[in-house]
Amino acid sequence: MRSMTLVVWLALCGAAFLLAACGDDGGRGSDAGLDGSTDTDTDTDTDSDTDTDTDTDTDTDSDTDTDTDTDTDTDTDTDADGDAGPDSGTDTDTEIDCGDVMYTHTGPLPFYVDSQEELEALAGVTHIYLYLSTAPEMEVTGAGVTDLTPLSSLRCVDGVLDISYTEVTSLAGLENLRSSDRLDITNDELLTSVEALENLREVDTLVIVGNSLLESVDGLSSLSNAGAIGVSSNGGLTSLEGFPAIETAYNVSITNNALLTDIGGFGALSTLDGWLHIEDNAALANVSGFGALTIVSGSLRIVGNGDLAGFYGFSALDTIGGSFTIQACDVLTSLEELSALFTVGGDLTIQENDNLPQCQACDLLDQLIGFSGTFSSSGNQADTCTDDCADIDAGVDGGT
Repeated sequence: MRSMTLVVWLALCGAAFLLAACGDDGGRGSDAGLDGSTDTDTDTDTDSDTDTDTDTDTDTDSDTDTDTDTDTDTDTDTDADGDAGPDSGTDTDTEIDCGDVMYTHTGPLPFYVDSQEELEALAGVTHIYLYLSTAPEMEVTGAGVTDLTPLSSLRCVDGVLDISYTEVTSLAGLENLRSSDRLDITNDELLTSVEALENLREVDTLVIVGNSLLESVDGLSSLSNAGAIGVSSNGGLTSLEGFPAIETAYNVSITNNALLTDIGGFGALSTLDGWLHIEDNAALANVSGFGALTIVSGSLRIVGNGDLAGFYGFSALDTIGGSFTIQACDVLTSLEELSALFTVGGDLTIQENDNLPQCQACDLLDQLIGFSGTFSSSGNQADTCTDDCADIDAGVDGGT
């Protein structure tokens, strides 16, 4: 029994000794986190405890959910930037969301889609990228294409989307299209409407040509950013009421639309950085849609519009940077609506307008300031003014 008591006593003493030793180590701060609650020695200065002084979860956190989160600061997600392809960029509120189902065409270009089956293969795609070639074009073409609804998810095209020579009657299926570098709608002989383009916001070039049953271009109400616009040779087109949101553009060409009587669109357009050509629209009588236009940096041509009687749609126009031509407008009788025009940077040509008094041409020349181009005027209605407006020298000499 005594020996047993001695063994217990020795074991208790050993345990006490070990506890004392551990306490001394904690006081010297060599054990992170075990004694930090009451210790007042150098522990606070050199403690590497992650819960206190140098905690990497707080002071120098590299956690992607906080300080350097790549999901917020430098996001390249296609849902934000609109493109995770070669032209992706930093997300901004004004960028178009092109979705995250991207098709990058790696085969020969142009990329021909000439059957309904090939179109079906693109179902669900939101973004088509074509710039792996010098011919970045996707041609949806041929009589085998009758329905564009397989493209109903498509939002963006990096390249040219050409819909031509198909048998579609509408552009149903393109309701979600937001942007395309170029959009060509050409020679679709059964096409009657482009209303499906109601959400198209930006396009560098828009071409609507040779669609014989197309009666209007209503439906482009969201298009606010456009470069060049061409509307030509659409035999059934009677009015041009589209494009109400465009404020600036580069070139606009409206030509050879035989039944077009009214250009009432473009109501917000104030500046053209290139030219405006309205030519050979035999039935055109009204150009009221250009009421906000003040500057045409390039040339302005009003030629061959047989029913145009006046320029009442151009009452705010004050500057033409290039040449100005008014020709072969048979029922034109007055230029008085151009009273705000003071600058023509190129030549001024007013000729072959059978019912326009020659003095109207001379009056326009007279109101120009600093005109230094060549003035040509002949074949207008004869009156007391000569073709060369010889009694008007203010324009050529530097203004009145």
